[in-house]
Amino acid sequence: MSARIGSAGAARTGRPEHREAPTGFRTWAGTVDVPDALIETPWDVSEVVDVVRRAAATGRRVHPAGSGHSFTGVAAPRETGPGTSLRLGQLRGVVDDSQAGEGLLTLGAGTPLHALPGLLAPYGLVLENMGDIDRQTLAGAVSTGTHGTGLALGCLATQVRGGTLVDGTGEVHRIGPDDPRLAGVAVSLGTLGVLVDLTLQLVPAFALDLRVDSAPADELFASWAERTAADDHVEAFWFPHHPRAITKTTTRRPADTAPVPRSWFGRTVTDGIASNAGLAALARAADLFPRQAPWMNRALGGLAPHRVVGPSHEVFVSHRTVRFREMEYGVPLADLPEVMAEVQAVIRRRRWPVGFPLEVRSVAGDDLWLSMAHGGPRVFVAVHTVHGDGRARAWFADPDRLFGNASTDRVLGLTARRG
Repeated sequence: MSARIGSAGAARTGRPEHREAPTGFRTWAGTVDVPDALIETPWDVSEVVDVVRRAAATGRRVHPAGSGHSFTGVAAPRETGPGTSLRLGQLRGVVDDSQAGEGLLTLGAGTPLHALPGLLAPYGLVLENMGDIDRQTLAGAVSTGTHGTGLALGCLATQVRGGTLVDGTGEVHRIGPDDPRLAGVAVSLGTLGVLVDLTLQLVPAFALDLRVDSAPADELFASWAERTAADDHVEAFWFPHHPRAITKTTTRRPADTAPVPRSWFGRTVTDGIASNAGLAALARAADLFPRQAPWMNRALGGLAPHRVVGPSHEVFVSHRTVRFREMEYGVPLADLPEVMAEVQAVIRRRRWPVGFPLEVRSVAGDDLWLSMAHGGPRVFVAVHTVHGDGRARAWFADPDRLFGNASTDRVLGLTARRG
């Protein structure tokens, strides 16, 4: 058992007095705001048990929350009245490293993903795969099926080999790798209880070789299955009305591969401005001048080809400052060409002035009960906007209807992103 500052098993000495405070709950994107929510911040498992038991005794619901990065209200502390938001930020760090030699580490549920590289470095271990944002907490990312891309790799929850769960009565359950409940607990949306720690199967550190380029959109989506089978990680960003899509193709390399850093211009101008503030400006300009949206996307919706080589966590993750809202669907791998053709057709027919790219990624299938990739490999199509509720709902309605009304044959296993 390791002693780690801020770990889930930290000593109580020096802790501030535990108290309930009405500081409110708000999601990262501003899609959910509960200003009168009560906040509990437990320091260890016993305090989680106490919160749950007190809530059960008074009829109040407890809603475990991570960083609030979900776009939905899955962690919103409200039913008929404000509930209790359970923040697990103090349950963080390495809890148990007794099996580190086998690549297994147990970490506090509230550990933010961006803290993992520093925590795992002493063991020479890293996550097998990641998404492109690391602001989420470990339990929040796992519980909502967060994923990266890579046809041979599953969502983050497929790396879970165990965990400790406090159920709705306050009973503590240790779920091991052979426990049949693990397939339900790994992606549970917080419905089964409060995860206080998670055991992950990690891999030796590796580097990533990223090449950013572009390809004709129709050809790219038509050959998606072959392309994703040929490379470790593939993702695409397509600006509506643009004839080409941005491609990011990444190959796994040994950890000691010589780095190729991003240029100052690319890091400062392209990544810092064009991909963040400029992206938000493009989206809003497309809304203000809808007839000019196709022209603006064709003129501005692209990145200069470049290559970056570095440690996996540095290449997986992108720095995001623009706040957006997202809806995502997963479809069987073979159906992507037809799906994207329908999406393109509805955008042209309805003349949607969309100034934010659609993102396309693939993951391996798994057997986790609520996973979006349950039963087979999936391609995820994510639709974004920077707009508020009214305009976001209007734009999201067409893709949502397209996927939701699709024939059962074509979208067998279709699943909507829950968080």
